[in-house]
Amino acid sequence: MDFYQVIEPSPLLAPYVKHYWVLRSDAACGDVQRIVTTGFVSLAFQRGAPLCSGSDELKGAYLCGQFTGYRDLVQAGQTDMLTVVFRPHGARAFFGLPMNELFGSNTTAGDLKDRAFAELEGRVCEAGSDAEAVEY
Repeated sequence: MDFYQVIEPSPLLAPYVKHYWVLRSDAACGDVQRIVTTGFVSLAFQRGAPLCSGSDELKGAYLCGQFTGYRDLVQAGQTDMLTVVFRPHGARAFFGLPMNELFGSNTTAGDLKDRAFAELEGRVCEAGSDAEAVEY
């Protein structure tokens, strides 16, 4: 069974965050979720089994740059994702790096050597509910 929900940001974050979305899927290993590009930078938290996108294994938290086409994410088990979709220039307020450096890539907290990002990853991935995860 698949579950998809869009969650609006708090008024404080609305100038930076367009929305959050949650996806849960119990699909079998090897099933594909097609992600269509939106032109927005996003921050994804994969709380379930890792996903594969090309040669990348996506697990934990990763900052997704803009892509020019769709991506197929191959499931390795239960999917449980929370994704923050930033408004244009919204991610820069939190990460302080030029967004063009993220183009076409998924960047982890380890890649950025960002301790606060790594702490956020732990809190969100271990949250007891979607509401608690969004609160972080």
